[in-house]
Amino acid sequence: MSKEQGPACPFCDPRVEGDMFRYFEEYGRPEINLWNPYSTESVYVKPDVLPTNPEGHFLLVPRPHEYSFAAHNGRTVEAVGQAIHHMQEMLGESLVFFEHGGVVQGGNNMSVYHQHGHLVPDGGLNLLEAMADRLRKERIKFRLVDTSDTSPVANLNRIFGGEVYPYIYFQQGRLGLIAVSEEDAFVSQLGQSTMHGVFSDDQTLSWKTALTDDRMARLSVARIAGIIDNCKYKP
Repeated sequence: MSKEQGPACPFCDPRVEGDMFRYFEEYGRPEINLWNPYSTESVYVKPDVLPTNPEGHFLLVPRPHEYSFAAHNGRTVEAVGQAIHHMQEMLGESLVFFEHGGVVQGGNNMSVYHQHGHLVPDGGLNLLEAMADRLRKERIKFRLVDTSDTSPVANLNRIFGGEVYPYIYFQQGRLGLIAVSEEDAFVSQLGQSTMHGVFSDDQTLSWKTALTDDRMARLSVARIAGIIDNCKYKP
């Protein structure tokens, strides 16, 4: 699997992302997207640019430049599991994890070609079923899988057991689902738009829209600022 880094990766150089989202400063919260509630030598966690759940939505990013969590093993298995455990303790809620995993730079499956998983508080809802319903509507074949390990890396290693193809992976508790496409045919942000539909009843919301639309930019800033302020008072 290629490890070649694409040009100007925002997850490898935070200054690139800071430049992309200059509107944060315009609305009084400069560089709030660079806040890391959890950071180690192996992984870090940062808020999603347009959180799907106003109570929390984070990106879990391994530092080595790969295209999917399935490309990792070894120490990353434990590091990712510890990060998820820490965020659940900090928020006091169960989190779902989902990822669009790629294998090369470019294509349709990912928006940023550096692996990143999404962590969203489930609010006591069956978000796995919401994701399954969306895939059925999109006529995307998937299968349910056991997620006995807290770390998605371990579960994905077990699922693929070798060569990795572009995929959508979603896990909640002890159950997950995976859809695989050898042709890299998935549309990016499918997981995010599904969660936007659950928590805001609007699947058209997109972090990319916030770059050009004033209303979406304000929503982006307000949601991230609220999450940051909420986390400051967690034990």
